[in-house]
Amino acid sequence: MVPVTEPTELPPLRPWSYPEVTRLLLTFDGSAIRLLAGLVGSPVQMVVDAQQPVAPQAVPPVVREALAGEGGLAPLVLQRSRLITPQGVTVSGCHAYLPARQAASLLPPSGTPLLHHLAQQQSLLACRPVSFAPRHWPYAGERRWSVGRDYLVDCRGGGRIWVSEQFSPDRIPAAAAPGLGAAPDLTPPAGDRA
Repeated sequence: MVPVTEPTELPPLRPWSYPEVTRLLLTFDGSAIRLLAGLVGSPVQMVVDAQQPVAPQAVPPVVREALAGEGGLAPLVLQRSRLITPQGVTVSGCHAYLPARQAASLLPPSGTPLLHHLAQQQSLLACRPVSFAPRHWPYAGERRWSVGRDYLVDCRGGGRIWVSEQFSPDRIPAAAAPGLGAAPDLTPPAGDRA
């Protein structure tokens, strides 16, 4: 078992100190999969790790606020997925919160990334960045900083999706965080943690 080490302080927030590849990856032009495939030298494939209904009170407050409509927040579905190499190495991880009532039409078939599916279905209206920030990389025994991004996806029919992605520190340098600000607190409310 590998001991878990916790970084003690966040990397400095200096966007100009990121390498160009990191800045390119954090854009919202849909090129993340192509860039990651280019970086690893092989195609990457999406795998779904979990997909489950989530009660509104168990959703992190910042996500709840962003997704709440006029009538409050309806039940959501949380999908956890990763992009992996043919060897099974994780190059990015993603958490997507979406309305449960629209999950059947918004969620992609197995192996298809969410934004690609929405674009193919002509459901994708816009992606709006929320934040870029360093986060702990959860897919290895040793906890290291990785770069992450959060964004909202607006879909036809009024659906809105919150997406949080982070990228492997083995492939994407995370020495600094470009920023629209610090990452939102994605910790579920205290009484609802499992």
